[in-house]
Amino acid sequence: MIRFKTTAPLVAGGLFLVVYLVPQATGLRINTSTSMPRGVYRSVAGAVRRDAVAAVCLPPAIARFGMERHYLGAGSCPDGSEPVVKVLAAVAGDRVEVTASAVWVNGVRLPHSRPLDRDRGGRELLPFAAGEHQLEPGEVWLYSPYEERSWDSRYFGPVRIENVTTIVEPLVTFR
Repeated sequence: MIRFKTTAPLVAGGLFLVVYLVPQATGLRINTSTSMPRGVYRSVAGAVRRDAVAAVCLPPAIARFGMERHYLGAGSCPDGSEPVVKVLAAVAGDRVEVTASAVWVNGVRLPHSRPLDRDRGGRELLPFAAGEHQLEPGEVWLYSPYEERSWDSRYFGPVRIENVTTIVEPLVTFR
């Protein structure tokens, strides 16, 4: 029989179950990032489409960079990173133009989309290649309309649709 001198291991295990495993098993996602309103999102049935909100596991090299800079924490993605919750601003066939002042999708300027030179920690940020890009079949463009400092596709470009783990909608959020 195992005896604990304190209840800390039991409390930690219980918190892990409540905060991580139970939400995952029930289709809930907890968003702590400022890129989207913080709170609880639930997975919903639905196709990947422009303007949908999605939980996305970033490609391994991008996720590794995000974890090194603490843009991402540990989570349920295959590489051990957390999924990002972003709006799908563009899908296959859409035209995305990256300029020094904004990102444009099909000729419409996305608010809060100017690529920044530095992150909150003062580290250099490199934008995705300037110019017009037509998304290929199977590509999506990730974006946050809520936070100008969001780390999204304006820095790493489109991602494969296979990286979208689920479409989500807010259940309980706060700013």
